[in-house]
Amino acid sequence: MSNAFAYLSVLLSIVLGLAITEILQSWAALLRGRARVQFYLPPVTWSVIFLLVTVQFWWVSFGLATRASWNFASFCAVFAQTVTIYMASALVLPKAEGDQPIDLRAQYYREVAPLFTLGLVFSAIGFVKDALLHEQLVPLQLATRILFIVLLVFLLLIRKPRVHEMISPIIAAVMIGYFVLLFWRI
Repeated sequence: MSNAFAYLSVLLSIVLGLAITEILQSWAALLRGRARVQFYLPPVTWSVIFLLVTVQFWWVSFGLATRASWNFASFCAVFAQTVTIYMASALVLPKAEGDQPIDLRAQYYREVAPLFTLGLVFSAIGFVKDALLHEQLVPLQLATRILFIVLLVFLLLIRKPRVHEMISPIIAAVMIGYFVLLFWRI
């Protein structure tokens, strides 16, 4: 591991750890308040997707350890993606407060625009990051990114619950398949 990456990875790891903490704390709060929770599958599905993306991002960042030279722009691109992961993780599930009912459906549709906008920003920054780091996308990566962008735009534009209820698990399955095929090993 290069000394530069060892130094830079500390900040990235902290933010990714905070993203994981957001999701796990939200799950724990939902379990503790389960009697007050009005369950809705899409936000729970997206919380799983964001947890997997966070872990996958951390896993893939290990490949950056062999990079000998870094500049501020390339680090900022990697850091910006890390920040978007954290922000999405913080929005995907509600914060359970007091004895108030927890309506996952209402929370989801209230946060859909910023949540999926963050997903689009994450994807756009990914293209910038790859260009700055001179990384080549393999066809599977490019196809998956484009599919992800198209589906996010579709979900941003179409707010029909049935569409979200059907597409969210499909995206989760595609993401899991993508991770298994492309990133099973470092």
